[in-house]
Amino acid sequence: MITTACDGCGAVIGEDNCRTHRERENFWGAPCSYTSIDAYVCPACGYEWEA
Repeated sequence: MITTACDGCGAVIGEDNCRTHRERENFWGAPCSYTSIDAYVCPACGYEWEA
């Protein structure tokens, strides 16, 4: 399980809160592998940042 800290509020989120480059325009929140993560979105504050 890959985790990262939100740059906005500091909450620790996992790979279940990421989006892949292939799906970034229309699909959110699905588990994805570390190698395909393009961006994260924080479920606590909504902040989004590039992986």
